[in-house]
Amino acid sequence: MSTSRREFLGLALAASIGVSCRRESSSAPAPIAKKRILILGGTGFLGPKTVEVALARGHDVTIFNRGKREKHLPFPYQNVTHLYGNRDPLLPADDERGPDKALLHPDAQPKCLEQLQGKTWDAVIDNSGYYPRMVKASAELLAPSASQYIFISSISAYAGNKTVGADETAPLATIGDPTAETLGANYENYGALKALCEKAAEAAFPGKAAIVRPGYIVGPGDPTDRFTYWPVRASRGGEMLAPGSPGDPVEWIDVRDLAAWLVTLVDDGTTGTFNALGPDRAATWGEVLDACVAPSKGATSLTWVPDGLAREERPRRRRRLSDLGASVRRYGRLPHLEQRAGGQGGPDLSTGRRHGRRDARVVSGRSRTARPRHESTPGRSRGERRRAAEAPRPHEAQDRPNARARSRTPREVEGGSREDCGLITLALANAPRPHRPRATTPSARLPRSF
Repeated sequence: MSTSRREFLGLALAASIGVSCRRESSSAPAPIAKKRILILGGTGFLGPKTVEVALARGHDVTIFNRGKREKHLPFPYQNVTHLYGNRDPLLPADDERGPDKALLHPDAQPKCLEQLQGKTWDAVIDNSGYYPRMVKASAELLAPSASQYIFISSISAYAGNKTVGADETAPLATIGDPTAETLGANYENYGALKALCEKAAEAAFPGKAAIVRPGYIVGPGDPTDRFTYWPVRASRGGEMLAPGSPGDPVEWIDVRDLAAWLVTLVDDGTTGTFNALGPDRAATWGEVLDACVAPSKGATSLTWVPDGLAREERPRRRRRLSDLGASVRRYGRLPHLEQRAGGQGGPDLSTGRRHGRRDARVVSGRSRTARPRHESTPGRSRGERRRAAEAPRPHEAQDRPNARARSRTPREVEGGSREDCGLITLALANAPRPHRPRATTPSARLPRSF
């Protein structure tokens, strides 16, 4: 039977701990006291793993949330008490809004935190707090009813991460408006708001709060592509771009390890502030990618790209069409396509004149790309030649991933006007073609994210 590296290390660690314990004492460990645990959230990424560990240790578990996720994904664990409401003390559990941003069901039940009233727990684990006002409301309500409040913060709560070896006493991030309730377009408010949430929890539970600051959380159920992208990409084979350098330091924590540790904090009644990161030795980005590539047995090769260059050349994945149209209006080209082509000077798109071997015309907000006359095929009718000219060529979908946008109407792309469609179509038709190595199989192509 094959054993994974994680299982092997876990068995080895358990064996070594068992040996050391037998040397120190032959007495069995004291049984864990059964506790009542309330989890604010409980159905996302970290929550279900925490519930699983708590149930396995014999604790009573209650979860509190709006119930939205459970409508689409049934909660997998039995013997769990479900309470419903909203972290916002001004909103009901059903806080769905219409196009005018008004509540569709303002009188819906249950409301806000009312189902938490009149109940007691030994510990509260808050893994869904992002805004200080809401954390303050729940923590103050539960202060008379619980002995411990564990708030899941983030290492983003620190003002910076450039100091090597910084500990939990490092300065925290600040924000100009502490009442802001938006994370920001680029999540620039996330860390500072988490720091304010920490203060709200500590103020409501003086001497009884535990602040946990995880780094990147990875593992089963990860809803992001921050880590899972790399092993999936490595499994496809071919040349794989690696940003940065192999010696870059990295830290992370497995969601299962974090969940088990949170329940251990409850078991021991631990309070204080803690960074939650691993491994317990210095790890490098090169080791992570080598581990992802190793199972391919040579089918995948790494090509390292300096981090600054990777950031400059990486196009944004989800751009609103109106934003791209604004770029064409301002710069006369699509900047990211020009960068991918090696920084060549782009054509003047203000005139729509012929450039290279294609002529893009804007007709009623849509485009028609006509081939030069010498490419016309004898024996075809004018309609056939027109349809053939407008059909996407085989190489376009591979070499220019955004080229398909010109066959869409503005209604098919969010935020786009007819003028935006025309401008972007013209830019795509005239942009210099980036060089991409030819591959015999689709799996050997470079990843689209770089």
